[in-house]
Amino acid sequence: MSPIIIAVSIPLSLIITFLFLHLFHISLNIISLSGLVLGVGMMIDNAIIVIDNIQQKLRKHADLNTAVAQGTNEVIAPLISSMLTTVSVFLPLIYLSGITGALFYDQAISVSAGLTASLLVSFFIIPVLYKKLYRFSGKKTFFYKWQNIEKYYKKTHKYFIKRKFITLTIAITGIAFMFLFFKILPKSKLPEFNSIETTAQIDWGQNIRLQENGRRIDSLLSKINEIDTYIAWNGQQNYLLQNKADRSQEQSKIYIKTHNTQELKQVKQKLKNAIKTFDNAKINFLPTENLFEYIFADNKPQLGAKLYTNTHNRLPALSQLGFIQDSLGLPISQINLMNSLQIKINPESLALYQVDYNQIINTLQSAIQFHYIDHLKSTQKYVPVVMSYPKKDLTDIINQTTIINRNNQEIPLRVLLQVQPGKTYKYIYGDLSSIFLFFRFDKTKNPISLMQEINRKVKKFPAYSIRFSGRYFEQVHRNKELLSVIFIALLLLYFIMLAQFENFWQPFIILLEIPIDIGFGLLLIYLFGHSINIMVIIGIVVMSGVVVNDSILKIYTINMLRKNGLSVDKAVEEAGMMRFKAILMTSLTTILALLPFLFMNGLGAELQKPLALTVIGSMLFGTFISLYFVPLAYKAGTKIFNF
Repeated sequence: MSPIIIAVSIPLSLIITFLFLHLFHISLNIISLSGLVLGVGMMIDNAIIVIDNIQQKLRKHADLNTAVAQGTNEVIAPLISSMLTTVSVFLPLIYLSGITGALFYDQAISVSAGLTASLLVSFFIIPVLYKKLYRFSGKKTFFYKWQNIEKYYKKTHKYFIKRKFITLTIAITGIAFMFLFFKILPKSKLPEFNSIETTAQIDWGQNIRLQENGRRIDSLLSKINEIDTYIAWNGQQNYLLQNKADRSQEQSKIYIKTHNTQELKQVKQKLKNAIKTFDNAKINFLPTENLFEYIFADNKPQLGAKLYTNTHNRLPALSQLGFIQDSLGLPISQINLMNSLQIKINPESLALYQVDYNQIINTLQSAIQFHYIDHLKSTQKYVPVVMSYPKKDLTDIINQTTIINRNNQEIPLRVLLQVQPGKTYKYIYGDLSSIFLFFRFDKTKNPISLMQEINRKVKKFPAYSIRFSGRYFEQVHRNKELLSVIFIALLLLYFIMLAQFENFWQPFIILLEIPIDIGFGLLLIYLFGHSINIMVIIGIVVMSGVVVNDSILKIYTINMLRKNGLSVDKAVEEAGMMRFKAILMTSLTTILALLPFLFMNGLGAELQKPLALTVIGSMLFGTFISLYFVPLAYKAGTKIFNF
């Protein structure tokens, strides 16, 4: 009948939680619902602890009223302390800035409201239900079938107490794993998704018309059978909420969907090979934006390098690009060039034929039939208004145009000019200080070393200077912010447990468990090929709340038994047996609740997988740490610190 009580307590806790969410003006959304999912596991934990303690009183032949009253009263203090410690871990995280704070805010409020509601149900509803159902069901059938499972813990406890090196080795390994995997695992904002979709960005590198752009796209994609669906956006797109740079008419963005990941790789390779047949054409593949990436879009590179010249508002000459790559180590393949016709005015011819420089400029503008009239302001753009006529070949225009010199003589324009085909920069980047060449580094493993190397090379050439920007600097700021918040959360944890245990050293036993469990959680992240991201951080927070709660309950029970006159060794063993079932069941409910995410597909499941892996890995080893390392550390603490 105990599972029935737990099943009834969950909807009651959720109803009270919804009331708290309404009071805090929190809507039911993906983030708040994920907080409720995490909170449900903790709600079950509270119910399990209260019911298990009542049953222990009954097995010691206490009458029903006494068992219900004492069983509930004994766990009120540790459960309140456990709730406060979990809330103290979650709530400081809502003060993080950016996407991290946005993801944590609704989740933190949901978890905190759920725990508060669960606490109220555990203290006021569960004891009443237990008493009523106990009388209804009868004493013989109400206990768990395996009510003597604690005896197995007694045997294993003695085994690990005699072989302390096993427990200590596992604990030290967990701490080593934490430092190791924090260093070697890649960092990202959101989890990576196994996708059968991609977005291709094509720049033809030629001045082509929009119709020619579309014809080339259709010709390319129609020959690739692996493509299931594709949608092409050619040229400029004017969307109301557009937050990205416009494309020109020789650029395209293509959404491509295949049947599986292997076909997607084949499609990418075929497109890369096909695009090589067009001069100056480039193709770039980007992940298709999911819901979270679209909402929290960040188009900045991991690291961006801005190369300036000492000449104000001048870019390096094209002849210097080879030098920039060879001497400065910057990838000039990222620089987009386009074909152009360069008109050079011969100063000697101007002097010989007595033609003014400004006069030839005005004549050129008239000959090319470009007459500036005014401009229109459209949102944040200035649209020039010009008068133009049917286009002619530039060579014909120059050959057929004449200019009147100071002596009123007609001089052919062709004798004053030189027209040469060439290349020029297609895009010009600039900021408030000057224009610059921009280089992206999206997959560098060590940004600091890369920046130091580039700086060292650039300093050798005073004609150039370089500045860096990108997500790396935001990540450094976010990490510092996160460390500050975690430090505050740990302080709150310590002071809450200090008030609970009335001892300066006992809280450190529980805090020591957190890095050990984090190490084994990151081990699963490493084995499954994920990165450290926001969902992993949330998983660490969830895990910390659960394992801390288990250890608080255990140490509280040890202290209570010692006050009743038991020796340290006997109190540790007895407390372990008393709390073995509760710790085991709370860990199993949390692990089993998250296990389905590992076998599900879709955006929600992919997003939750890193969180599930972190919690499952931490809880698997964290249960062992709570059961065997915490008692060992407690016994060592009594000898060293005499508490």
